[in-house]
Amino acid sequence: MVQCKHFAHSERSVGLNDLGSISDSCLQHDADGYLLACSTIVSSSVVKRLEEIGNHETIKIKTTYWDAVKIEMMLTTPNLWSVAQRFMPVSGEASGWKIYATESPNHWVAIHRGYYFHLSNRIGSHYLIHLESIDSMIDKIEAISLPNNQFIRIRSINYDDKNGAYMWCLDYMYRENDQPLTPSEIKYILGDEYAADDGQIYHFDVKLVVYNPYHDHYDHDHYSYYSKHMSSFLTGTERPKDYQDINSLESDRDDRRHKIYWKLNEKFKHLDFALLVHSDNAGFESLEYFNRHNDWSEYARSIDDDEMICFFFSRFVFRVKKENENKFLEMLLLFQDDKDYFFKILRRVDVHKSIFRENHEDDDDEDEFELFFCVRREHAQNEYESRRIMNQCFGHVITAIDTYLNFEIEK
Repeated sequence: MVQCKHFAHSERSVGLNDLGSISDSCLQHDADGYLLACSTIVSSSVVKRLEEIGNHETIKIKTTYWDAVKIEMMLTTPNLWSVAQRFMPVSGEASGWKIYATESPNHWVAIHRGYYFHLSNRIGSHYLIHLESIDSMIDKIEAISLPNNQFIRIRSINYDDKNGAYMWCLDYMYRENDQPLTPSEIKYILGDEYAADDGQIYHFDVKLVVYNPYHDHYDHDHYSYYSKHMSSFLTGTERPKDYQDINSLESDRDDRRHKIYWKLNEKFKHLDFALLVHSDNAGFESLEYFNRHNDWSEYARSIDDDEMICFFFSRFVFRVKKENENKFLEMLLLFQDDKDYFFKILRRVDVHKSIFRENHEDDDDEDEFELFFCVRREHAQNEYESRRIMNQCFGHVITAIDTYLNFEIEK
């Protein structure tokens, strides 16, 4: 039989008068054991009574009690942490550091600020050096503005004490049919592959995880999120990518690189005073190939010459009739340079035709223009930031085109 007493608000202990006859209650319910659970402490008289009943030769009822201290100790163990998270989230998040040793001297299980995660070193057997750095990074994680019902859970932190680098494995959890941020966005916000204020390099493995809060197995720290990835947690490597991860990463990169670029292409194609004949998107994402391979020739052969030169800028080629040239240039006046990006326009010249044509009069009725959008080099920090700036530039250009077309309609 289990008897519960909640006196936390009055802060008084549990006395004999609060329990009644323990042995009679157990006999009434045909129970051979008794557990008292309370949110404060038990009085000495209750402890004595429980011992007397438990040691009685004829009653034969096993007795014990869980007071507030005992319950807190049990709930902060790895096996029961999920119970505390589900039913006492406020108290769980307010708790300080709790670190438990494992069979390995360089591996621990940590509970802190509502997170349950594995903490490990590549070599050393000390963990205290990490606590301040971990707190600072948790502050950054919790400062990320996420849509409703989306959150990030820490699964593991591995420290490579030979090279001074952390690997954080994070699960970004969101409901099905919701639109989460991309892993690249999370990694960029947290400073992936950069040194933080503590002088250590930080790497992040961000995994998108769909959850159903109404599923009877749901727990945002369910053991399955840990058990199948322990090898990666302890070696400081990224978790193996499954089908969902690969699709998500490919979709993420493709959307960032092409979505608004094709939208701008469509805008240009609908202009009645200029014909878009060619375009190249900037190839920031392709630059990582050169870092991974010593021989660049194979990759160079796989792309055309135009793509090869467009790593840092996007290019659009137009054919414009003489009679429409003013309209085209008027539209370009609305494309404003920015502190992060700029644009330039060049008129193409056919050198052979210009030099050798017999009639020196300009008998062509149209010209070709090349329009370039460029990220300023001082702001091209990495692949993600460069793409973000370029996409921002595309968005502003689309707005400028709409503004010009609306003005033309009003005229």
